[in-house]
Amino acid sequence: MTEKPKLKLVASDMDGTLLNSNAALPSGFFGLLDEMKRRGIAFAAASGRQIHNMKTKFGAYANDIYFVAENGAYITKAGKELLELSLKREEISTLLKIAREIKDAYIVLSGKKFAYIENPDPVFLAKLTSYSGYIKPVKDISEIENDTFFKFTICDLSNPSTNSMPKFSRLKNEFQIKVSGTKWLDITHKNADKGKAIRMLQKLLNASPDECAAFGDYLNDIEMLKSVKYSFAMENAHPDIKKIAKFKTYSNNDDGVPRALSLLL
Repeated sequence: MTEKPKLKLVASDMDGTLLNSNAALPSGFFGLLDEMKRRGIAFAAASGRQIHNMKTKFGAYANDIYFVAENGAYITKAGKELLELSLKREEISTLLKIAREIKDAYIVLSGKKFAYIENPDPVFLAKLTSYSGYIKPVKDISEIENDTFFKFTICDLSNPSTNSMPKFSRLKNEFQIKVSGTKWLDITHKNADKGKAIRMLQKLLNASPDECAAFGDYLNDIEMLKSVKYSFAMENAHPDIKKIAKFKTYSNNDDGVPRALSLLL
């Protein structure tokens, strides 16, 4: 990259992108957040994670960050809700009927308060590190009350692309259905995706795509990367992400995001 862009917004996926394989932020990242704040550049963490789980990663910096949670279904900044695209109870019932018939598939219903599960299978629980601290086991997900639900997730221990996804294909016009990892299938409101979320923030910040950068590694990041001029694929990214991103950076375990950000700044 030869040019030094005048940025107004930087967005990054978390798992597989900003966070390393131990789900930790790269060393020195808070220093980059300080520099971006000094320059008036907004930062958005865009993830399929549950909102509270996202915030805990950033500690005292949480109020300075736009949180694009649940793959774009829920956006907040400093405790203020900017977008809320929730699933209706009857929609959840439809999804439950399908999911409960899929072999090797486990359900996570992500809400504003908690991420709910029915099955405490240890192999399944081992996959829930991204929900750490906000998992609530229940007897029957369909009976949960007093929460707002944003994402219906399948943890598919077989293969979400070939095992779970085909079962929901008839609903592709009613929901956003995304393979978001090697074991994950996410289902959200039909208008929820990271790209629309970024375009909403661009409008809010009066930022053009030419003034924005984004980092991603998996299929649920495609729309976000297409919404900015400076789109980066991680070295560990899915091949389809590498095809559409304009730039490449190091892997999430090699500080790919901060190394690229340092060059951008």
